[in-house]
Amino acid sequence: MWATGAALYLMRQHAQARFVIAVSVGITLLVGAGCGPPASREELTKQVLKVDSEFTSVLDKHRELSNRIETYERELALKRSHHDYSLPRYLYSHQ
Repeated sequence: MWATGAALYLMRQHAQARFVIAVSVGITLLVGAGCGPPASREELTKQVLKVDSEFTSVLDKHRELSNRIETYERELALKRSHHDYSLPRYLYSHQ
């Protein structure tokens, strides 16, 4: 019983220490991020892919969704311009 309690205590201490380290690293990154030149997107992408090569699928999905959004925005702009042109003519002809 005592060994189980001691093990739980050590596990909690370890988890707390990891949390404190993670928070410290996060704060350091946030504070330090404003001190240097801005990081380039390409350089960050290269660094992430070195660590996790499977992240390519996430980047591909992001690219695909970005392209889709751009297409929808262009289609919407085209429809708006068509309606902006057509509506006044329609209203004028039905007076």
